[in-house]
Amino acid sequence: GVLLVEIATRALLELDELLNTPDDSERMSSSVKQLVELRSKLTSDELSEELDREFWALFKAHYEAVFVTSTDMQTRAVEWAIAVCEQLGQTLPPWMMTKDQVEAIRKLQSAIGSGVESELREAAIFAKQADYKSDQQLAQMYESAMEQLRKLKRLPAGWEVHDLVGDDATAKMFKKVDITGDSLTRQFQRLF
Repeated sequence: GVLLVEIATRALLELDELLNTPDDSERMSSSVKQLVELRSKLTSDELSEELDREFWALFKAHYEAVFVTSTDMQTRAVEWAIAVCEQLGQTLPPWMMTKDQVEAIRKLQSAIGSGVESELREAAIFAKQADYKSDQQLAQMYESAMEQLRKLKRLPAGWEVHDLVGDDATAKMFKKVDITGDSLTRQFQRLF
């Protein structure tokens, strides 16, 4: 047990060092390969599962405390975790953001910083497609973008901006209703 904790701790420290240096995909790949090979040398499934539990518990604590402080670091940590899980035939831990969710945060940060309506709408739509509700940080950024859009469009507080944004960044927020046609004209004239 103690040896597995030490192995998990060293693997996490190496990953932390790697994530604090400029993007180096070769070193990242090597790090994934090293952990997978080390895990394959364990003599039983029980030891492998125990190493997994120890490593992911340490990773989660570090992810929530350190990796989330930088979108770049978080993105690279998620990419690394995805690569490890793919190599081991495992699913990504449920508490971890997906790569699309990390990208949604990056897009929302940029759009909120710019204050440009089209960027805000595009980022919001991307966040919707990335299941923004499943992550608290992403949900908060999404709500900030919605509030900024509401203010930009000078919409009343009660209006649902979420519905107005829709699912297509190229479409307008407000759709003009077609009020032409003979039957509509006759009905309007009957009123007066």
